[in-house]
Amino acid sequence: MKTLLVALALCCAWGCAPKARVAAAPVSYYVAVSGSDSNSCQQAQSASTPKATFASAGACLAPGDVLLVRGGVYSQGLNNAIPSGSSWAQPVRVAAYPGETVWLKPTADLGYVVDFSRGQSYVELDGLNIDASNQNYGPVHIESVAAGSVNTHHIRIQNAEIIGSPAHPQQGVIVVHPMAGQGGDEFINLTVHGGGQTDFHHGFYIQAPDVLIDRCVVYDWPGAGIQVYNGNGQIPSNVTIRDTTVRDLRATSSGQRHWGIVVYGGAISNTTIVNTIVSNIPSNGAASVAIETNAQRTSILQATLYGGPSAGLVIDSGATGTTVTNIISFQHGGGDYQDGGSGTIADHNLIGVDPLFVDPGKNNLRLKDGSPAIDAGATLAAVPRDVAGVSRPQRAAYDIGAYEMPGSTQIVVSAGDRLQWTQAADSLALARGYQYLAYSDGATPGAALAGTSCADQTPPAAGLYLCGAPFPAYQPGPHQVQVAASSGLAESPKSAALSFTFVTVPAAPMNLAAVGPARR
Repeated sequence: MKTLLVALALCCAWGCAPKARVAAAPVSYYVAVSGSDSNSCQQAQSASTPKATFASAGACLAPGDVLLVRGGVYSQGLNNAIPSGSSWAQPVRVAAYPGETVWLKPTADLGYVVDFSRGQSYVELDGLNIDASNQNYGPVHIESVAAGSVNTHHIRIQNAEIIGSPAHPQQGVIVVHPMAGQGGDEFINLTVHGGGQTDFHHGFYIQAPDVLIDRCVVYDWPGAGIQVYNGNGQIPSNVTIRDTTVRDLRATSSGQRHWGIVVYGGAISNTTIVNTIVSNIPSNGAASVAIETNAQRTSILQATLYGGPSAGLVIDSGATGTTVTNIISFQHGGGDYQDGGSGTIADHNLIGVDPLFVDPGKNNLRLKDGSPAIDAGATLAAVPRDVAGVSRPQRAAYDIGAYEMPGSTQIVVSAGDRLQWTQAADSLALARGYQYLAYSDGATPGAALAGTSCADQTPPAAGLYLCGAPFPAYQPGPHQVQVAASSGLAESPKSAALSFTFVTVPAAPMNLAAVGPARR
């Protein structure tokens, strides 16, 4: 009885997660900017009679249910309105309606746009873009406040853009579990940018165990892109950061610090940083580091660190048992590599040597033909693909760095990438800067492409492109194409038949069981 009274008192003090019905079978509900909360839960199962607010719609939900959010800009937040699922097999999902764009942009200052701090678990947000321009504290807040009673855990946010505001003292995504032992939160395919004012404001602030950051892009924050920090309470061990880019952080006032990724706390253990790119970290006269660790058993695998006045990789004196394998660190004003830790295992790395990137000035850190990183890495069975989904190895051995150079028969394109052809050195030199004049595939007539340069083309969506012109909708697998190319110099156009494989990206998540916690 005493335990029950304590739990009730904590709920009164802190608030508890909303309680929902127990679902007989999963149900889909709808919410829309033009909806009405006078519509019942039964009516909200129809797209023609949706709810208007997340608070009202949340009262309808049970484990396994889905709340489909119709397109539009919502002047409301999603603050402790969604009840828990029961497991990742039976989560509560809040998802953008297929093919429609959703933005959450509260006009009032709620503190955070998205807030889970009342013991919710197994909730997934999918495709909900977040704009915290009007919020003082930031876009996303996940917190547990008391062990056993208000234990928020296993929240997944994916496939969204998250925008902060430089006018406010914000964190982008803050996950803090000071008193509860569970974490398990997941952040997948997010772009997080644009907030915070000082070096205490970060893209991700992680103080929770078993967190996954996967396929994210973080930029324009004044502190760290990603901070894993043991401030107080539960230790944020077993954090995995993979297939993620941190770039172009924001310079601030003199004496402030900047990190791409920092893991700080001697009690933290088993952080895994894999297939990660960190570039252009500024310096304002204090600590400025691409990746820094002061923890136990941090694994940094297949990373590419490049450029800026910062240091590259820094292993502090408090770090123990760090593993550094297959990383590139190049052209850092503060030095490319510093190891003051104990028990570090460093193997097959390219430090301070020009790796021959395709176009580092435009953040294209793929490898060019002739790169000393090609075929120079150690085999890591737990990392079977690169940051873009290309399988490893493509040739005789793994490449060093986040990117695996596609073999002579591969082409890989993803949304926002510039097209990259690769070809054996003794064949047609389809290198950056060439203009591709025509192509054909089997019986398909060639298409004139004169005057276009692949180096300047950015595909608008994922797909297979030649100098910005889409091929037919190829399926993954081998194809042949006849290409004519000219470098623009005083020489005749060259042509050759190419065989290539179209590789879909991103591929299925890696199994990192051997080097870090796998996705739950």
